[in-house]
Amino acid sequence: MHSEKERKQRLQQTKKKLIRSLFFNLLLPCFVYMVLRPHFTTDTAPLAISTIIPVIKTMVQWIWQHRVDWIGVISTFILSIALVISFISGGNSLPIKLVHPAVFGIIGLIFIISVLAKKPLLLIIFRAIGQQNKEHYNNPVVHKKITVMTALVGGVSFIGSIIHIVMAIVLPTGSFLVMSNMVSVGAIAILIVGAKFIVSKIK
Repeated sequence: MHSEKERKQRLQQTKKKLIRSLFFNLLLPCFVYMVLRPHFTTDTAPLAISTIIPVIKTMVQWIWQHRVDWIGVISTFILSIALVISFISGGNSLPIKLVHPAVFGIIGLIFIISVLAKKPLLLIIFRAIGQQNKEHYNNPVVHKKITVMTALVGGVSFIGSIIHIVMAIVLPTGSFLVMSNMVSVGAIAILIVGAKFIVSKIK
C-alpha cells in the first residue's frame, strides 16, 4: 500500500502537470493568437502559429526527457493534415480550429470502446504504471470504479469535442478560442468532481 505522504506527493505532481498542461495547451495559444491577430489579414496564420505551440512542447519533451506524449503525437499528425487542408482550401481557418476537437473526439471514442469491450483503458494504464501494486487492481470494487472512470473520461471527451466542433463552425475565431477554453476548463472540473464522486460513492 502507498503511504499518505506518497499519495500527497503524487497529488501535488498531478496538480503541477495539470497546471502546466492548461498553460501550454489553452492559455498560451490563446494569448499568442490575440497578440498576432491584428498583424494579419486573416485568422489562419495566427491560428496556425498558436496551435503549433503544444506541438513544439511535445517535441521538446521528447528531445530532452525522451518521453513520448501520445496526445501530442496525435495532435501533431492531425494538425499536419489540417494545415494541408487549409492550404488547399485557400486559407480556410476551420480545419485548424478542428484539430483539438478531433484529437479529443478520437480519445473519447477509444475510451468508450474500451469500456464496451470490457477492457477499460484506464485499468490497463494503471496496471502498467503500478508495478508494485498490481493485486490492488484485481479487486472487483476497484475494477468497477476504474471502469466507470474510463466511461466518464470517454464521455466527457467525446461530448466536449462535439461542442467544440459546433462552436468552431458557428463562432468567429476569437470568440471560439475564449469559449473553447471555458468549455475545456468546465470539462476538467466535471472530471475532477466525477472522479471524487466515483471514488467515494461506488462500492
